[in-house]
Amino acid sequence: MLENNPKLRIFLSAVLGFAGGNSLSTAVFPFATALLFKTESFDMLGPLRLALPLAALWAAGAAFVAVRRGVMTGLATMGICGLISGVALGVFSFGMAGPWWVGALVGVVYGGIGGLILGTVFKK
Repeated sequence: MLENNPKLRIFLSAVLGFAGGNSLSTAVFPFATALLFKTESFDMLGPLRLALPLAALWAAGAAFVAVRRGVMTGLATMGICGLISGVALGVFSFGMAGPWWVGALVGVVYGGIGGLILGTVFKK
């Protein structure tokens, strides 16, 4: 079904990417940083205003994966989206002097895994 309808494939991929970017901003990043730094996860919800722009970035990256197709394309594209998102969340939460790299690490791992899944679903 998705093989014969590229517009549906791109739309579904963008929806999945939007959901992944939103969950990184609102759930995964606050939970991971709360576990690593032994703080309340509610304290890490400061960058919540970045959720919509970062989810849009992830939607665009996922749509690109649906167009280009392939596991490595998904890994690279969504890993880069995760890196950009993680750095933005980390810098916004901790500042440049703090451990912003934690956000980058969380974003790359989460984006890479999501990209592998998307790339496998939409492989050539």
